[in-house]
Amino acid sequence: MQLKLSKVSHQYANKFGEVIIPLQDVDLSIDRGEVLTIIGPSGCGKSTLLFILGCLLKPTQGEVVIDSIPTYRLVEDELAELRSRKIGFILQQSVLLPTLTVRENVLLPLWIGPKPFNKKSAEQKVTSLLEESGLLERAKFLPHQLSGGQRRRVAIVRALVHDPELILADEPTAELDDVNRSLISTWLLELADKGKSVVIATHDPFLTGVASRVYTLNKGLLHLKAKPGKSHEALEVLA
Repeated sequence: MQLKLSKVSHQYANKFGEVIIPLQDVDLSIDRGEVLTIIGPSGCGKSTLLFILGCLLKPTQGEVVIDSIPTYRLVEDELAELRSRKIGFILQQSVLLPTLTVRENVLLPLWIGPKPFNKKSAEQKVTSLLEESGLLERAKFLPHQLSGGQRRRVAIVRALVHDPELILADEPTAELDDVNRSLISTWLLELADKGKSVVIATHDPFLTGVASRVYTLNKGLLHLKAKPGKSHEALEVLA
């Protein structure tokens, strides 16, 4: 997937009627196999930018282009299909359904997707992903029976079950120990090695070490930082 933002701005009014501008004239392009990290203080607009990249939020101004198609031309059903086929979301909170098992939570995007799926192949895919993530033995567990790191890994598996081309991760290592931070960071890097595009909004300075590019977002302005060192070297710090 190729994704481009041109002069994207967004604003809204808070409960006091004040105009908030989390994004101003943002230009950004993302190619296959890239890992981008966006860092900045809490409330600076990182999540807003991810929602716009994922076509969950329309910018007040500017243009979002995915694979040469301006998204403003797409109706909501077309946007929903685009998200379900090409975009995987790892939210800041794992948001697993408490009454569904690990396997059922991972299958959920396929159950509710816009088009039918082959049950047998879906089950095989979920089994493979759970095994790869070290969660197969927890497949029948409910979310409350998992650790925080395990719940975060389930959320990542769920985001990958439909084989998206773009992965948007909002604070994927928040409140995790070093072992789980390293596991998740390695996993995100491996996705890029497979040709996926990964955008990470984070407070975690460790994740800047796995990025192709690092941006800062502050007062609505997005700035490119100096290119970090080699991704694999950064991962060896916590190995």
